[in-house]
Amino acid sequence: MYHQGKAFAGSADRQRGFLTLFREEWRRRGLTNPQVAARLGRSLSLVVKIKAGRTPLTGHLIDQLVEILEIDVVRAYFAVDILNEPMIYFEPVFLQSLNKTMAMYERILTTYRAQQDAPEDDVTLDLEADDDTLDQTAQ
Repeated sequence: MYHQGKAFAGSADRQRGFLTLFREEWRRRGLTNPQVAARLGRSLSLVVKIKAGRTPLTGHLIDQLVEILEIDVVRAYFAVDILNEPMIYFEPVFLQSLNKTMAMYERILTTYRAQQDAPEDDVTLDLEADDDTLDQTAQ
């Protein structure tokens, strides 16, 4: 769950970002309003209001839409919350770049964990990585 049901829907920009992302994924999947209403367990009237942007997206509702639309939560977080560019979520180059970024974060975390117990004088964090290593890790 992305927001774990908390009212973490936030700012108007964030609301618009998620709504844009959800509408586009909804369209790409070819889902009808009645299908989405049934999957959400909500009324058709509410789903029409959600899609039209006439009702706020609560944290719980965002969680539900993420689940039924099978949204990648990490990619959505970067697209909506970090970059404020929801449509970039759908770009293959963005996905590839994000995979490389996540591989780099994993390497940093692995290095950190490996060096946690090392004596202070022996600690070095090597953030340098050649592009081939990142490319292989991200694939």
